[in-house]
Amino acid sequence: MITVKSDIPATGHPGLHDLILRGFGTQLEEVIGAKPTFVTLWIGNNDALGAATSGNVALLTPLASFQADYMTIVGAIATMTHAKMAIANIPDVTSIPFVTTIPPILVNPATNQPVIVNGNPVPLIGPKGLLGPGDRVLLSAGPDLAKGLGIPAQAGGTGLPLPASDVLLAADVATIDARVAQFNAVIQAAAQQVGAAYIDINSLLKQLATTGIEVGGIPFSASFLTGGVFSYDGVHPTRFGYAFVANAFIDAINAQFGADIPEADLSGAIFGTAANGPAAALSSRGGLGAGDGADAGAPPAQVWTRYLFTAEAMRNLESVLAEPQGGRHHRPH
Repeated sequence: MITVKSDIPATGHPGLHDLILRGFGTQLEEVIGAKPTFVTLWIGNNDALGAATSGNVALLTPLASFQADYMTIVGAIATMTHAKMAIANIPDVTSIPFVTTIPPILVNPATNQPVIVNGNPVPLIGPKGLLGPGDRVLLSAGPDLAKGLGIPAQAGGTGLPLPASDVLLAADVATIDARVAQFNAVIQAAAQQVGAAYIDINSLLKQLATTGIEVGGIPFSASFLTGGVFSYDGVHPTRFGYAFVANAFIDAINAQFGADIPEADLSGAIFGTAANGPAAALSSRGGLGAGDGADAGAPPAQVWTRYLFTAEAMRNLESVLAEPQGGRHHRPH
């Protein structure tokens, strides 16, 4: 599965690319050289993700560049390998926990409840003044909030604003969402053009962020840490999250090509057991496997009332999302 940025026709290095590609050409050349009969393609996430995690919409890939690169990739695979394909679109990157976890208002860390003054919540201070309900405070703002930045002086803070890198303003959210919609129109058109199975990851993530999903009677959501779908960095899925996405690919492939690939058993990802272990078999359709006990139980409850996305954690995330000097982003996802 190709899961990188849309500039893979020219990407051969640096960093992880050097290790994985081993100097045998670009990512696209490696794929074609392998002479695959089936290709799963999930690229473009990082064409939008960096803008969401940095509060900087200037990092969005221009639509024309994205379209040119994407059609080059799909066209080359279709004509040079004749492989069947399964193609997924770009998630709603503004609904991930990294963007949605911290509210734009002051919260009492002891109770996790909003601080109310004169009957109203206290807005945090962003780079352009008081934040509104549509503005987002990024998970990376935790250390700055702990220093009192973004918190009004009368509420015990410094009265100084959060830096722009800690905030995604409502207008920026709208800009990112609009660009992702344009990217996804390109992806869907490409999938239709080559007869690929199409996986709507964007809608799946929006469902997680709104109603959540239920598997085997166990609820999952896009909530940070407690939702069960996203990992500690608030960006990448957990073991369960990736398994659930894999089943979305399997379902689309079966529907498009008349295949009968069995879904991955999610019980190991949920309960921490092997697929052939004692836990009940679970599928993405939400049912317990036939003949398995209905009292398998839920995973241990997790209660998180406070969290701090540390500077070290942010450095680790940036090492994945970093842009090399003098070039476009080459960020694995």
